[in-house]
Amino acid sequence: MCTRCLWGTPVWGMMMSTAARRGLRPAAAVATASLVGALLSLGSPGAALAADVVVFADPALHAAVNAQLSWEREPYEPVTFAEAATVTELYADDDGIDSLVGAERLTNLVTLSVSANRIADLSPLTGLTKLRDLWAGYNRIVNASPLESLPALENASLWAQEVTLPTLATTARQANPLRSLAGGVIVPDSATALVSASGGSWRLTTAGTHTLTWWASASLRNGGFFSFDGTITQAASGPSQLSRTPTPTTGGTARVGSTLSAVPGTWDTDVAFTYQWLADGAPIAGATGKKLTLASAQHRRTISVAVTGSKPGFSPVTKTSAATARVIVAPVPVVKGTPKLGAKLTASTGTWTAGTALTLQWYADRVAIPGARGTSFTVTSTQSGKKIFVRVAGVKSGYAKVAMSSAATSGVTLLSTSSRSSVAAAYKRILAPALRVTTGWTGSTSGCRLGTESAASRLATLNAVNVIRAMNQLDGVRFASAWNTPALRNSLMMQARNQITHYPSRSGACWSSSGASAAARSNLYLGSGFSGSLNYATGARAIVGYMDDPGPSNIVAGHRRWIMEPSITAMGTGSTTQANTLTVMGSNGPVISKYNAAPSWMEWPSAGWFPKQLDPEGLWSLSSSDPGADFRAAKVTVRNGSGTKLSVTKYPVADGYGPNTMTWKVKGVTLPKGTSARRYVVTVTGIRGAAATSYSYTVKMFDPFG
Repeated sequence: MCTRCLWGTPVWGMMMSTAARRGLRPAAAVATASLVGALLSLGSPGAALAADVVVFADPALHAAVNAQLSWEREPYEPVTFAEAATVTELYADDDGIDSLVGAERLTNLVTLSVSANRIADLSPLTGLTKLRDLWAGYNRIVNASPLESLPALENASLWAQEVTLPTLATTARQANPLRSLAGGVIVPDSATALVSASGGSWRLTTAGTHTLTWWASASLRNGGFFSFDGTITQAASGPSQLSRTPTPTTGGTARVGSTLSAVPGTWDTDVAFTYQWLADGAPIAGATGKKLTLASAQHRRTISVAVTGSKPGFSPVTKTSAATARVIVAPVPVVKGTPKLGAKLTASTGTWTAGTALTLQWYADRVAIPGARGTSFTVTSTQSGKKIFVRVAGVKSGYAKVAMSSAATSGVTLLSTSSRSSVAAAYKRILAPALRVTTGWTGSTSGCRLGTESAASRLATLNAVNVIRAMNQLDGVRFASAWNTPALRNSLMMQARNQITHYPSRSGACWSSSGASAAARSNLYLGSGFSGSLNYATGARAIVGYMDDPGPSNIVAGHRRWIMEPSITAMGTGSTTQANTLTVMGSNGPVISKYNAAPSWMEWPSAGWFPKQLDPEGLWSLSSSDPGADFRAAKVTVRNGSGTKLSVTKYPVADGYGPNTMTWKVKGVTLPKGTSARRYVVTVTGIRGAAATSYSYTVKMFDPFG
């Protein structure tokens, strides 16, 4: 016999049944087995010896063991425990063996070859601690886990198992009997069986014969190899069943007046659906469409939908969705009031389901307004250019969680540069008063005492920023409270040192890490040598100064450009009596909103009516919201109202400070007096990378107090 062969597989031509080796026919073997069984069952002295005799459940295995002990033994001669312990090899291929019960007494067995039998259970081998080689191909084995406990096993070949399972109804599910060496589920493959995702079971949804195949392998602890494969054949009976029948879901909000939609999921192809909506599990009369608009009759009830899938030749299947939370009454809120600076808006929430707890949040251009959570809201300059709405969220145990939004107001408008009276009113009512507010700083450079800036000063500074932005149709910004204190620390540093720098030295007076961090992310202004309470470098006055950007080091108008960055939504400020820090970005860059207005062009002085008090002393600029705009080759001309061309000097273009911008110095600008106005026509050509290659606009300077 072949005891070790390639991949642990015996050479098939050398396998020999026990009956063939003895020259016996199977019929004779069966007859002898019956006789031996009869003798052992008698109450004779021989029966007493049975206590030391191995009991084999299968006569064919009994005969094989006797043949291994001696060629001269009878096939069914009793085998004692001692005799069984002498067997180290057993070759019983194609012997018609159904059961290995009794093999547990072959305690010194090293090699076992039992291929081409009908063996289904390997558990009798679990105690054979010396078993090294096992060949058991062409059997009916589905569970290899009994072999895991064998410490000496070096080769285990369970190839080509042929398993037939009982007929399965098309409506039933078959538990998967396949187990690996380690005891885990082996997931079979099949072209027709629907194996579950976990592999723990399968369904046969059409009548007929189905096959499933599997293959598993593993390395044994002694370096050997384990292989296990085969085919399961199983018949199915009954009407054909749909294979993919997912549980449907519902889409939408369980609110009176809202519409729910049935979502069947992905079923088999060519399946037609019908629907029945349920309230508290009971059918809703007439609600048989894919959608259901919830009426007051469904208030306080849970809603589900039953979806029936049908296909010719298949049994129809009905699946019901999970129930929604209870249906709630949640009306659309209404905002009352006029959206203008200083106006008070109020929210009317309407009547919700009794016992619902409501929370409110005000929004400007779909961005939540920090801290605005009451039933009323007062409009500030931060909302300039934005539409306001309120969202009301309701929570009641067991009911759908709903948030309802009001219609948005019209946009908040601080001014319109197309109207002289609008610009004049905004300047006189907002900006001019802001310029007169002192900082109210309570700190001191002596001892580096930080103190505080007054709320009135911060509000005035904010209003100045937002009026300037409104001159170019830009949305308002807010001051982030977390940025204000670091900004004030930097202003304290600047005033104590009488120095402007974005990178202050640690060795100087009043240094702080937060102040130094703010310096690197801010516009900076210092008005040393001016002792008045309205220092031009502080509060709202600093904002006008940033827009002027005076001096030869500011010809690219970087401070102006950050104030006019369209996407920015947050800044921070801190003013002492001589310095201002205007923070324009956080540690991770600017805080922006995709909802902010982004006009194609932003001019300074801005197009339309323009207060002469904001004249930037000849440093004019044009910016673009388009990041691809390139002004390097652009040319600019400025003509006065009589058509005379003014002297213009274009400065080199430097990008990287807010929006892409070109700046130039214009000479010959005359400021108006009294009620008169001065017109200047600006034409820029040669623009690259933007939607337009040229742009022309008119600045109409006037005195708001004229």
